[in-house]
Amino acid sequence: MCGIVGYCGRAIPVERVISRLSMIAHRGKDYYGLTDGKKTVYGLQSIGQSGQFFLGHALHAVIGFVSQPINNCFVANCEIYNWVEVAVKYNVTANNDAELLYKLLTQKGIECLDELDGDYAFAWKNGNRIMLARDIIGVKPLWWYQEGDSLWFASENKALDKKGTLLDPRKILIADDKGVSFSDRTFPASVEKEYTMKQAADNVAILLKEAVRKRVANIDKIAILFSGGIDSTTLATIAKSLHKDVRLYVAGTENSEDLRWAKKIAQELGLPLKVSICTQIEQEAKEVIPIIETGDVMKVSVALPFHFACRLAHEDGCKVILSGLGSEELFAGYQRHKVTKNVNEECLKGLLAMYERDLYRDDTITMVHQLELRLPFLDKALIAFTLSVPGSLKITPELDKAVLRQAALLLGVPEEVAYRKKRAAQYGSGIDKALTKLAKAKSMTKKEYLYALGETNV
Repeated sequence: MCGIVGYCGRAIPVERVISRLSMIAHRGKDYYGLTDGKKTVYGLQSIGQSGQFFLGHALHAVIGFVSQPINNCFVANCEIYNWVEVAVKYNVTANNDAELLYKLLTQKGIECLDELDGDYAFAWKNGNRIMLARDIIGVKPLWWYQEGDSLWFASENKALDKKGTLLDPRKILIADDKGVSFSDRTFPASVEKEYTMKQAADNVAILLKEAVRKRVANIDKIAILFSGGIDSTTLATIAKSLHKDVRLYVAGTENSEDLRWAKKIAQELGLPLKVSICTQIEQEAKEVIPIIETGDVMKVSVALPFHFACRLAHEDGCKVILSGLGSEELFAGYQRHKVTKNVNEECLKGLLAMYERDLYRDDTITMVHQLELRLPFLDKALIAFTLSVPGSLKITPELDKAVLRQAALLLGVPEEVAYRKKRAAQYGSGIDKALTKLAKAKSMTKKEYLYALGETNV
């Protein structure tokens, strides 16, 4: 969890860069850094009068405090889970994952990204070239746009006056004297293999437990977005088995389905649950729309309960929150998976589209509450294996997400949860119904209503 702002091109006043960094200062309140390529200053302060190159950084330190920009040329927003192992492998001395990433890039070049296990976005000035890149799923965001022959980039589009383009995670942006170009990255292919249901479920259980373990290592207090469904209950069950201080958070309208199930299952798991009953929905929607930078009905209705829950987690002093995002795509939980001729092809298609549809929305919500979002279902090894599991083990005549349900049972999830069919967050939380009621009261559709709210708030 960090914030990045950068610029290269014709000379501009440094205040323009500082202003943009201030817009995303909430992404990291531990330290602010700004470089012009020659020196670095800390805090939201000026560095000379004007310049042709700047990198700004807002630091949220979870583990290992290393101020950025590094060496006047590198900034990153990253959580790399195998950084210690990679540092040992290449005999690199580093104090945290961002420093390792920089040193590895200088030593091995951009090819080193394939060895990293984790989430990242970075900007690196190497000689007269600037490179922008993200993890191949796109968990960490990075936006860019050209202003004449100049290049701006930032972690959030609001820092670019909403003029930016979200960088495709499967492309590396390269800016030099010739302009902007792109280098393609290949998403690792997975070939379907023959497994029995037991073999597949055993492997999913092992990989999912490891995915959670690496994301909570060295973190004592773990927040989990919890609804009592199979995804969040599986994460909570695993985190509890790792002897962590697990805290569950749920939000919804009074007596909504998610609240009822979250209370019931949290009690069965013996884990503390905090509940946010959503009442001031119109006022909160006015706040959420500028955060996620859209009045899209689906995105707002999903973001609202997440926003309420994250506020509780932040108030509890949590720095990391786990979410079950990605489970539906991996394990074929949507209607489109039931009607397609090729389940895994549809799973991959949805997975590759998540950076535009889901990941940026959830990143901006967590950032504004100073929380780092970690997503075990989007683990590199878990994705590779799950895409090799035949679609017939994901969708059976009786169940969707069948192999995940079997894995959940192996991990100790109660049977009633493992086999429960849960409604999507916007429906289970009651938020969609509440927005429908508010829109109807003004003789509007939900789309018209949220657009009207957003006109003065986006």
